[in-house]
Amino acid sequence: MHDQYLTEICRQSKHAYEKQHCALRKRQKKALDMILDTTKILLDWPNDKLIVKQALWQGIGEQAFRESLDDLQHFQQLEERGYSDFLLARYPSLRILCGLSVPAFCG
Repeated sequence: MHDQYLTEICRQSKHAYEKQHCALRKRQKKALDMILDTTKILLDWPNDKLIVKQALWQGIGEQAFRESLDDLQHFQQLEERGYSDFLLARYPSLRILCGLSVPAFCG
């Protein structure tokens, strides 16, 4: 019974992880384009001109840039710890049983 329960928890966790990963991956691609465009603008900025935030935000948009950074950070966190976070949310005592190698359990 316990094996079946853990198998079901692993399946549910993997499904939830993949669903969120897919949604964030789409946003991450747009965010990465924004960051790359901003980097290109900064690299192409004339040496004799000072970089003024106001001028930079006119070309990019501060809110869009901050949202892009947030999307990239969420995607990075999901990539690094997403599956194990979903798994531990469904079965918190698994941390005690398996330590930090939770993803190795359900592989």
